[in-house]
Amino acid sequence: MREFLHYRREILVLVLVLVLITVVGIGYLIYAMVPGILLVAAFALAVVLSPIVP
Repeated sequence: MREFLHYRREILVLVLVLVLITVVGIGYLIYAMVPGILLVAAFALAVVLSPIVP
């Protein structure tokens, strides 16, 4: 537990970067695959599909 608390900032940064990359990647993938969908809607759908951070 002490190690986790020591590295909490690095862990938080890595988790946020993972979620951000996943949302952007899946958002653009949905935008490319679904004709007629708005980019904003694709990102909103990607947010729902991204990994959940407890």
